[in-house]
Amino acid sequence: MTIPATPRQAALDTLLELVTSRLEAALDLTATAAREEGLAELARLCADLQVLTAAAILVRER
Repeated sequence: MTIPATPRQAALDTLLELVTSRLEAALDLTATAAREEGLAELARLCADLQVLTAAAILVRER
């Protein structure tokens, strides 16, 4: 049985979805630029953050 979301929870979910989407886009652009500029450590950091963001999305969707 699914419990209906309150308006507040629905708003928070929407906000989290928007923030996550923008974070993913920013990390993707930063990682691409870092690779192009030869900044391997920054590219690795972005890749790590992309994995953590994807994991957070999966946890949120459960």
